[in-house]
Amino acid sequence: MATASSRSVELDLGDRRVMCALTKNARAKRIILRASPPGDVAITLPRRVGYDEGLKFAESQIEWIKRRLGAAGDGRSLFGAPLEVIRQDDLFADGVTWRHDEGASRLTILSPANDDASTDEILERFYERVADEYLPRRARELARLYGATLTRVAVRKQRSRWGSCSSNGAISLNRRLVHFRKPVIDYVIAHELAHLEYLDHSPDFWCVVEKMIPEYRALRRELRGGVGGKS
Repeated sequence: MATASSRSVELDLGDRRVMCALTKNARAKRIILRASPPGDVAITLPRRVGYDEGLKFAESQIEWIKRRLGAAGDGRSLFGAPLEVIRQDDLFADGVTWRHDEGASRLTILSPANDDASTDEILERFYERVADEYLPRRARELARLYGATLTRVAVRKQRSRWGSCSSNGAISLNRRLVHFRKPVIDYVIAHELAHLEYLDHSPDFWCVVEKMIPEYRALRRELRGGVGGKS
């Protein structure tokens, strides 16, 4: 069985710093770099490649990482589009609230003047709320559409997996999916629904995925957002 070891380092993007997770995996045949907003950067390394070499590769791809994370601003996004965040003091507020209409590109945070929570902490709660509401609802809609028997949908914050499936008909989805376009989210859900029929990645499994999402290959590439290095 393949094993993995990892470490985290700070990566300087010029306008900000982000943490980069470097993981060695015996099954990896090349360096794979992935980045997704708001600030997740991960590198998978073959066993024979050192951490220093992996970090050098990441540093050579800084411009690509910045584009993936949103280099022009703070990298905040929702459903694949930039999200403008405005914070306002509300003298009469009992706690933090926000205003955001579905499809809107602006989030207005209203908070008491003496509230100690950072904007990023509040924004994380907003993302959690959106994910907890949207992902299970969309999963059940697609399950009904494709005739899949879905028993339960869990939403979690995971580092390395976008989704998972169990043999009892339950699926788990990564909360960070709300940063991607909705067609990409549909692909991930369809992928897990297909696992309800085939708990593998056999040709039959991919045939089921393609019936549900004919353009799944392009969406999978968009999800991975990876660039290859040395093999």
